[in-house]
Amino acid sequence: MTRGRLGVFNLTRQQALAVTRASSGYLATATQLTPEQRAKVEYGRVSLSELHNHHEPSNATIERIVRAAPDRVLAALDKLTRPALVAAE
Repeated sequence: MTRGRLGVFNLTRQQALAVTRASSGYLATATQLTPEQRAKVEYGRVSLSELHNHHEPSNATIERIVRAAPDRVLAALDKLTRPALVAAE
């Protein structure tokens, strides 16, 4: 396999993971990459690990949070957008 002399075809996802000892999480990340992200990984501009461990919440997750605790969300927005206090001279 390491010299490219062995071809293995038509494996299930689980079989491929077992043969290569790859992480199912990393495989899931790799299969969801955009062409731009894939090129960045290929050319070493970003690692698959960086993309795998970068957890940006989905819109659905944010909507669930807002529905579950709208008052807390608004309080957090108020806190984050509060004008900075300027000391009087």
